[in-house]
Amino acid sequence: MKYVGVILSTAFLGNCASPGLEYVVSEPAYNTEAAKLRDVAIMGFSGPHGHAFTTSLDGLLRNTSFEGYPWFSVSPYSSYDNGWGGTVGQAVRMGEDLGVTGVWFGDVDAYSSFSPPYYEQRSKCVEWDGPFDCEARVTYEVECFDIRAEIHVHALLANVENGNIVSDERLSDQDSDRVCRETYYYDKLGNKSGNRRDGAPIDRRHMGPRHSGLGAFGFDYWEHEDRGRRMERRLVAQQASRLRRVIAPFERTAKAHLMDTPTLPYTELVNGFESALSAAKAGNNMASCRQFEDMASQFPDEPALNFNLGACAEMFGELAEASELYQRAEDLAGPMPSEDFLKLSQGAFQRLNELRNSQAYLTQQLIESGEIAPVESEQGGMERLEDGLPAG
Repeated sequence: MKYVGVILSTAFLGNCASPGLEYVVSEPAYNTEAAKLRDVAIMGFSGPHGHAFTTSLDGLLRNTSFEGYPWFSVSPYSSYDNGWGGTVGQAVRMGEDLGVTGVWFGDVDAYSSFSPPYYEQRSKCVEWDGPFDCEARVTYEVECFDIRAEIHVHALLANVENGNIVSDERLSDQDSDRVCRETYYYDKLGNKSGNRRDGAPIDRRHMGPRHSGLGAFGFDYWEHEDRGRRMERRLVAQQASRLRRVIAPFERTAKAHLMDTPTLPYTELVNGFESALSAAKAGNNMASCRQFEDMASQFPDEPALNFNLGACAEMFGELAEASELYQRAEDLAGPMPSEDFLKLSQGAFQRLNELRNSQAYLTQQLIESGEIAPVESEQGGMERLEDGLPAG
């Protein structure tokens, strides 16, 4: 068992937009019960492209890590080739046989369709007299059709110990594509030529009168089917990544916003702010905070400076200190601060509140999942945080 207690990472990132200090914060999984089942297996997914989703989910589970450590242990056994998703009872029996705590299973539905053909005239340059100087152009006709694919994935995670479904996710997506190919070229008199520009004959084995049904395409029917299925398979394989934040803790980037101008109009402050903000924009957050700290010894009652020191404390994960500095900045600003000041101040307090809640939820989640040990209280025994984690 690892004892890890760092909730806010000190890996700082550069700021590229509005003034601010970016940092990495750890967040709890959306579904605590799913995150607790760390020894898992995949029974399989039924339906078209079920194998593709199973393979993708297997890769996600094996590669999911938190703060540098793998989160899941995935059974080497899988029923990829069975082609069925099974039932809760089958999932539980499989989990008992494999000695895992959770088993994934479900089904996949996929549909694709394609439009009747339509035709367009286009032109392109075939002889160049120089860069951007076309000497001769040719007009040709293309036959096109539109493909649309839609998929639905139903992914379930069963708790092997009690048979409960702890995660029931329905994932859907769709995509479309347009495919065209040349049919006729036109000669100088505007007559259709049966050959392409390179002289190769045009394949008309599947061409009939225009708009006479699916068989009238210049494309083979099975070519449509193949393109549609490839789109379906690609969409299905992309869905597993959407489960990442649901089933395991994760890290995200947050920003502690900075005030870009001091309230007091002293030259030293104005120049100091410009230099510190330039350092922050260049990604040198440590240098930026050192400059704000240096200015604080000379201007301890500057509201914007105290606010920016609060942002530095937030970046370091010192939330109590950050709250005190943000509050001091608000008090120093007086009863009628500017609208911009109020907006930044309110955003800072809201952000701190969210971070505190996130820390509490994450700590509890890490304890329940066996990642860290409960904290020992001063009275002896093990002290745990209050229940109340989001169910996801």
